[in-house]
Amino acid sequence: MCLQTSARPGCARDLLDAPPVHPGDDPVWSTTRKVDRVAILSLPVGKRLLVETSGPHSANNSHWILTQVLAYDRGADRFRSLFARAVGSNHNQEIRVIEHGPLASDIVMVEPTADAPYGYWITVFGQASTIYRPELRFRSATHYGDGNPLAVIDAEMPNILRRLGKPDPLPRASAACPMPHLHDGALWCTRPEETR
Repeated sequence: MCLQTSARPGCARDLLDAPPVHPGDDPVWSTTRKVDRVAILSLPVGKRLLVETSGPHSANNSHWILTQVLAYDRGADRFRSLFARAVGSNHNQEIRVIEHGPLASDIVMVEPTADAPYGYWITVFGQASTIYRPELRFRSATHYGDGNPLAVIDAEMPNILRRLGKPDPLPRASAACPMPHLHDGALWCTRPEETR
């Protein structure tokens, strides 16, 4: 995969084909991919090109999902990579570029922890000069299999905002979230099973 700014031959290699290969990885891991999403995001820091690709499914149906954010450098007539990270798919992992609200332009990444109680590492990346750098990392209040139907990032948003010193009001009740409340430090929109 590559980016071209015109029909002339050659392409800018700022776009990764796949996550970096580590010793012992299956060779197919780095050679098979599909483009899931390409979008131009209008963020407070400027327009950004978002490219999401994914790899082949393994025996347990997991696959890598690579998220890349690039900026167009008009002076150099090329795209510059600002962010490139990959997560798996089987344990509620996610990378989300925040487009609106108090975290607009930030990127939130969720990865599972390796030890009990099985929760998630939440990392918030902010754009510092020309690349995104981690600004916050913490272990989630949300746990794997806790029954909360919200995505981990949504459930942890009050914790993220509080830790970054930003206003963290609960969302208003809506059809999508009829009963917003905190339960064990995470946002829930329904009552947990054990309290019903």
